[in-house]
Amino acid sequence: MGVPHPTISGYYKILVDCLITEEIESLVPASQRGKVVQSSKFLFFDTGVANAAAEVLGPAEYPSEYWGSLFEQWVGLTILRFIRINGIKANLYYWRDYNGREVDWVMEYQDKWLPIEVKWMDMVKKSAAKHLQYFLDNFPQKTDHGYIIFTGDNPARITDKAVDFRLTPLFV
Repeated sequence: MGVPHPTISGYYKILVDCLITEEIESLVPASQRGKVVQSSKFLFFDTGVANAAAEVLGPAEYPSEYWGSLFEQWVGLTILRFIRINGIKANLYYWRDYNGREVDWVMEYQDKWLPIEVKWMDMVKKSAAKHLQYFLDNFPQKTDHGYIIFTGDNPARITDKAVDFRLTPLFV
């Protein structure tokens, strides 16, 4: 027998109220209700706290797939803090449909969406932008372009609307 959903929701609300986690809501375009995941994503306020909660205590202990999710969280927290520190009237979301397509971050600003994909890799291939390109193709009225943030050295234009750029995280 599981824990009731309202109990779990209450625990998450406590974490948000205590500033331990950030709640990132799912972007649900009107045309996609019922087609996209609507549950929120929760991020610890600091990647070090996320590591401690996962009992990962040093870089040598990180499994390779963990670096990507940690980098994604760091980028999301950085965007969120940038918005707040600069008093920008913007919202940060994520987008995921039930077919498994996902865009890590979508910043809504001045009635436009800026989709951002995060990749822990040295060089971004066109295939890494397929979900971002799907998003751009399906919401042309709200998006002009998107970005892929990655850890490599050579930024490039992936498609007409998708540009990647290098971002070296502080913990590397």
